[in-house]
Amino acid sequence: MSMYPKPPVIRGAELIDALPSGDAPPPVSQHEKRFVIVCSRDLSREDEDLFRQHGKCLRWKKESFLNLPFEQLDFDFLFIDVREKEARLTLGRQQMDQYHKVAYVYAIQKGLDDFLSEIDTVDISSIPKHAINAVDFKHQLLTQKMTAPSLLKSLFRYVMGCLQK
Repeated sequence: MSMYPKPPVIRGAELIDALPSGDAPPPVSQHEKRFVIVCSRDLSREDEDLFRQHGKCLRWKKESFLNLPFEQLDFDFLFIDVREKEARLTLGRQQMDQYHKVAYVYAIQKGLDDFLSEIDTVDISSIPKHAINAVDFKHQLLTQKMTAPSLLKSLFRYVMGCLQK
C-alpha cells in the first residue's frame, strides 16, 4: 500500500500513472521545497507572524507529531525546537533532502555549534523583515548575509594564526 496516491496524467486519450511502480515520490524541485526551521532559540510572536504572511506555518509538538513523517504534515514552514531530545530524534529519522533547512540560532552559535553542520542548514539569527513577496522572503532565508569587514577581527585572526605556528 502506497503512502502517495498515483495521480492520473492524461497523454492524448490514454490515462497513465504518473509515479513509477516503485511508489517513490517524484523529485521535488528547488522552488517547491518546503522549509524546516530548526530553532535553538525562542521565536517571537512578531517573527512568527512574518512567516505566516508568506505561507502556512506549523509548530512541531511531540504530543501531536512525534511519529509522523514530515511528508504527512501540511506546512510551508515547519518550526522544530532542537532543544528537545524528541525533536532531534525526529529530525534524524526524516528525509531532509526534500526540504530547505534553516537554523534560527543566536548569533554566537553561527558556524560554531555542532548540530548546524550535522543537518547542513543555512544559519540565521534574525528573520527577514523587508521582503517584497513570498518568493523574496524565501530567497532571503536561504541566502547568508554578507558580513561587514572588520579590521579588528582580521588582526585577531592574524595574531592567532601566528601564535599557532
